[in-house]
Amino acid sequence: YMAAVAAAGGSDDFRAAAEEYGYQLGLAFQIRDDMLDVIGTQEEMGKGVGTDESKNTFVRIYGLEKCEELVQTYTSYALEALNVFENNEFMTELAKSLTERRV
Repeated sequence: YMAAVAAAGGSDDFRAAAEEYGYQLGLAFQIRDDMLDVIGTQEEMGKGVGTDESKNTFVRIYGLEKCEELVQTYTSYALEALNVFENNEFMTELAKSLTERRV
């Protein structure tokens, strides 16, 4: 996102906001992905589940309940970063769809 803002001639504030958005959304996405490896089905995911059992995932470290809180927290941080942009509807919906996903 930061590169797109820079290419469009965005200010340092816009570039910092885009970087923050991407970082926070990336964390939320990865935590949700780890959760889906535990709670998702192979039919929903279209791939094998339970493949991360021996890895140090967010779920293994924090548990599902705390991971859900973290997803909501990091998504909230990502959405806050968008406040500097006038037209942020698409990026807002993207964040919500990625972190609320079931597949």
